[in-house]
Amino acid sequence: MAKLRLPFFIITSTFLFLAFFYHSSLSTADMTASMKTSLDISFSQVSGPGETPLKIKVVVRNPTSSTLTIFNWNSPLDSLAANTGVFRIFEGDNEVEGAVIRINRILPAGQDALTEIPAGGEAEVEHMLRPFNLGKGKYRVESKWNWMKVWESAKKDVTDEMMEGASGFGGSEGEQLERVVEVEI
Repeated sequence: MAKLRLPFFIITSTFLFLAFFYHSSLSTADMTASMKTSLDISFSQVSGPGETPLKIKVVVRNPTSSTLTIFNWNSPLDSLAANTGVFRIFEGDNEVEGAVIRINRILPAGQDALTEIPAGGEAEVEHMLRPFNLGKGKYRVESKWNWMKVWESAKKDVTDEMMEGASGFGGSEGEQLERVVEVEI
């Protein structure tokens, strides 16, 4: 009986050590939920009244003391957001139909799918909402999304393995975020 206890103890101890080490290495790169929700996100209209197409600016500010890197697919930081349904536009209670495209992305994602925001800095993206045929009037632009992944590290430190783990189907992280901006054309 004593012969079985030693191998069992060694295997169990090794497993626990590896599990602790693996979890510790993940927690240093991944953000905590409170840090993700502390990102300051704002939308504003860039195009003036009477100008078409509607152009909006998205600004994400990082108030933390660490550099953050965001996997930007399907979020307002995504360069394709204006065409892929990230934004919805309403005139009163009626949704304005827009030409939304469905795209297939190559996995794992490349470095262009990452947005780095330095500590105390910000990232800014402008979107022309061409898919929506808008006449003069007042509109409400809405966006709802989840960050696919946010790392507490520089963009150059995000590895292919980290990207593969973050780009799975249904890959979202944290609470659903929503922003609304009132605009006039």
